[in-house]
Parts: sequence; structure tokens; C-alpha cells
Amino acid sequence: QPGLFDRYMERKGSVARDSGFLARCLISKPATTQGKRFINGAVTPGGSLTAFHERLMELARGSIEKSSKDERYCLHFSPEAQKIFIDHYNVLEQDLSPSGPLSQFRGHVSKKTENIARIAALLQYFSQGEGKISADIMTSAVVISSWYTDEYKKLFALPDESELQLQDARELLDWLIEECRGECPPRVRKNYILQCGPGRFRNRKKLNVLLNILASQLRLSVVQEGKTTYVLLSEINNITLPELNACYSQKLIRWHEQSFGL
Repeated sequence: QPGLFDRYMERKGSVARDSGFLARCLISKPATTQGKRFINGAVTPGGSLTAFHERLMELARGSIEKSSKDERYCLHFSPEAQKIFIDHYNVLEQDLSPSGPLSQFRGHVSKKTENIARIAALLQYFSQGEGKISADIMTSAVVISSWYTDEYKKLFALPDESELQLQDARELLDWLIEECRGECPPRVRKNYILQCGPGRFRNRKKLNVLLNILASQLRLSVVQEGKTTYVLLSEINNITLPELNACYSQKLIRWHEQSFGL
């Protein structure tokens, strides 16, 4: 539920990160299947789903019947499972180095091995009950945990500098288009952007970078008239035909006045 999640992150995201709450969660944002969920003929539950439900009920009944005085059962790794666990731990530790692929996600990775152990224990107890956690189950737990790590990265990865600049350039262009509506030609003084534009674009160095990006995309050009520098929008931007006609009409009127003194 992206809307609820985004609102939660806006209100309590920093607390959830700093407390380690998000690192302990298995978070995912799978692609929607809406538009593809067709039904062809009668729907009958498969044997695997039936067996899954039966095992759930068996565990639920056992939990109800179990006394609070009963001794808790502790699951252990088999030697083979322990080796897989340690090998994966060492890989994660290496990936946390400053240049490693998981260096942005230290909080998540710090809890990942705990989550792997919990997943392995759940798989073992659900499928086989008591007994040592096998190598196959540990491998499955690592695979499942790695999928959740990929999901976590998609949700929380910071965009790189070039992507941030492209986003800022698009926002600056949208602002320029609105500012230039009705102007003929569609332009604005560069100093006006620095003085009256959105706050994050009032840095001259940053503005020059964004203008260069938009100029390379042929969205605008920077022109000098005397001592004044203008940002001139190109015709490929979203400027409507009536606005262009009005602009040409204004040019024609000015030319007529200059030529005939009217």
C-alpha cells in the first residue's frame, strides 16, 4: 500500500530507521498483477495449497493445546547449514565495505543474518517439525532473504547525483514554462531565476549545471543581449499553439510600429 507507506515514512521514517525497526522488517513492493488476473474455467484448489492449509491448522491446534509450562524447543543448524550461514555472513561483511554494493544499507544488513536464521527456523519447523536445520533449508532461507534485500534496495536506495540533477532539471523546466507563458519571446532573465525562482535553484553554480543539461536536450538556450543574460525556451516545450500565435501577433505589431511609426 504505497500511499500508507509513504505517509508513514514522512511522519516516522527517521525514527523507524534509527531504531532499527525497518531493518528488522521484511519489506517488499512487488509489481501489480492488475489487468492480468484472468479466470479460465472453474477454480479448484491444488493439492499443494490443501496440504499447506492442513499443516497450518495442525500447527494452530498444537499451539492451543500446548501448556505455558511446556519446555520451549530450540532448533539448531546442522554442520552443513552452519557453513552456508557463515559463508554468507562473510560475503555480507565484504559487501558492507565503503565501495561495496550494500554500503548504503548497513542497518538492513546488520539484521539480515538474524532474519536468515529466523526464516530457516520457520521453514524447518513448518516442513519437518523438530530436527536440525538442513543445508537445503538454509540455502532456501538465504535465497528468500536476498530477494527481500533486493526489494529493500529498490525502496530505499538513494538516487545517484546524475539522476538527482535530471530530476532538478525537469522541475526547473516546468517552472520556466509556467513563468514564460504569455511572454514573447518565451524567455526570462537569468538573474530573475536566481532572485525569484524556487529556492533550490538560486545557487548560480547549480543553476548553470541545470541550464547546461536542458540546453543539451535542446529545451532552451542561454542568450546574451547587451549586459543581460536570458534563458530562452525552445519550441519543443509544451507551449500551446494559441500562445505561439499570440507571440507572433505581438511581434508583427511591434514590427509595424517600428516601421511606420504608428
